[in-house]
Amino acid sequence: MQSAIAQLPQHVTLLVTSDHGNVEDLSTKRHTLNRVPLLAIGPHAAEFASVKDLSGITPQLISLMSSGR
Repeated sequence: MQSAIAQLPQHVTLLVTSDHGNVEDLSTKRHTLNRVPLLAIGPHAAEFASVKDLSGITPQLISLMSSGR
């Protein structure tokens, strides 16, 4: 992942997340209640610091895209 990040253009913000986190219990394929991290890397990473769950990602993306930043 470090290699991919190093090759990102300076204006790009990369988001990495998942829709569930079951790493604490690999015996199940069901969604668990554990929080899944959101990694935001790049010039707009701070815009995603307040995101608490997946439903917060889309509004932030729309805000960034509509502002032209």
